Amino acid sequence: MTDAGYHHDVIAECQRLLVEAGRDDELSGDLESLSAGAVRSSALLSVSGNAGNPSSKPVKLVAQISNRQDEEVVEPTPLSRIPVNLEQQAISAASEANVPVAPLVAAGFSDVLNADVLITGWVAGESIPRRVLRSCASGAWGRELAEQCGRALAAIHSVGESSVDDLPRLAGSEPYRRHIEQLAATLDDLGAPYPALRYGMWWLVENRPAAVPDLALVHGDFRLGNLLIEDGTLNAVVDWELSHLGDPMCDLAWLCLRTWRFGADELEVGGFGRLSDLKRAYRQAGGLWNEHRFAWWSVARTVWWGIGLASQAKAFVGQRAAGAPTSIVHAASGRRVVELEYDLLNLIGDLDGL
Repeated sequence: MTDAGYHHDVIAECQRLLVEAGRDDELSGDLESLSAGAVRSSALLSVSGNAGNPSSKPVKLVAQISNRQDEEVVEPTPLSRIPVNLEQQAISAASEANVPVAPLVAAGFSDVLNADVLITGWVAGESIPRRVLRSCASGAWGRELAEQCGRALAAIHSVGESSVDDLPRLAGSEPYRRHIEQLAATLDDLGAPYPALRYGMWWLVENRPAAVPDLALVHGDFRLGNLLIEDGTLNAVVDWELSHLGDPMCDLAWLCLRTWRFGADELEVGGFGRLSDLKRAYRQAGGLWNEHRFAWWSVARTVWWGIGLASQAKAFVGQRAAGAPTSIVHAASGRRVVELEYDLLNLIGDLDGL
């Protein structure tokens, strides 16, 4: 399909979903690409008019388009992508808990695009990490932003099972061991040894937490890139497609991995703030911090992301061998596996030295 054909289909499908949601917005033919990730792209839609009161409706809408995987997921797991109806539930529950989110407008599956489509109101803010970091440095907003992240995460984690009961969950009598087994199965499917990642999984088995916390809503991908920030203010948390019921420390560890600091390694929280500020704000907002589980998830999320990058590398190689269209995002991601292996070994070395 040509770019023009895809452009037309996106507009038409978004218009259909708006009508099905009871909205009378009329989309113009304008479509501006905002971002393109490995599995999801975002586009800015222009609202040219509606039959109701124009002042009561967003002037701009954002469509997030998540391509469906060809294979069926036999066993949904925590940190699996969820369908758009469950993502809606997570966003709605978070909004009720006073988490800053983009307002939901419409959502559904498009047979034409073979994709889930989530449409939200447009929220001002920068999401590109390097721009955010430059803004924080010039405005001295790092500490304030780290505190805002702590409060937002505490609000997310205040959402209990009853509000989002259909989400995938960290479950079973030994949920941490089960999580490792699921990681190992994914690594086995890659067909390459990756000994550093396997060593990481051995460490996770040997050091897994003894007690399982009360399950709570976990965003799953809370980091720069999924936060809309304007002049040091966190305006919205976006991209809820990895939401699940699990251990809150999973989110906090993910935000603090070196891979999301973009070179500012001395600032543990996303390259902009201090861990002590995040921790203090999280606790003051009602969050329960656990050092052991934070350390465990720091290793677990590093292993998970290393496997994820390796999976993207395999996808690129397979597509190229088959003569199918390839993704530069998959290729670039695949080259970063060694970075995660390096981080993993350093992280384990630091923890074992405590």
